[in-house]
Amino acid sequence: AAFLFPVIGRMMLGLDEPAGGLQVAFEGKCSPDSMILTPTRELCIQIYEEALKFCHRTPYRCTLIYGGAKPKEQMQELAKGADVLIATPGRLNDFIGRDILSVEKVSVLVLDEADRMLDMGFESQIREICETHGMPPKEKRQTMMFSATFPNNCQLMAQDFLYNYVWIGVGSSDVWPG
Repeated sequence: AAFLFPVIGRMMLGLDEPAGGLQVAFEGKCSPDSMILTPTRELCIQIYEEALKFCHRTPYRCTLIYGGAKPKEQMQELAKGADVLIATPGRLNDFIGRDILSVEKVSVLVLDEADRMLDMGFESQIREICETHGMPPKEKRQTMMFSATFPNNCQLMAQDFLYNYVWIGVGSSDVWPG
């Protein structure tokens, strides 16, 4: 969850105003500044628990949504607002479709374990989230993509979603893009 440093650090530098509950009260739906997409509920919860530590004693609010849990409880949490939203693609698309939340103000997008999300068949949902729901274009948002490997389909997704991207490889060079 090292990507939480730039995500929350950006907010702490005053680049983003806290959303909290007021934003939802005025606009009618949750519009997070930062969004972290993960392939599984377990990873979603794990990242959320770390994000809570980073946001402790700040005005910033973290929320998580994932499949396999009751939507009503998650909707109630979203109604309180969210600055950082950790989500699985399926539940996120569901809530966008229900007009419960908006991605129009996302300035930081993290795709964690991108290779696993592709292996699990989430590519079309990720594309729908980023391309058809009003999310700012890649030139207007910071997008970070993390993956244990970068197979061809992952590299193609990086080209589509990342702007002026830089590859940083750690470990064996046989898994780096070529």
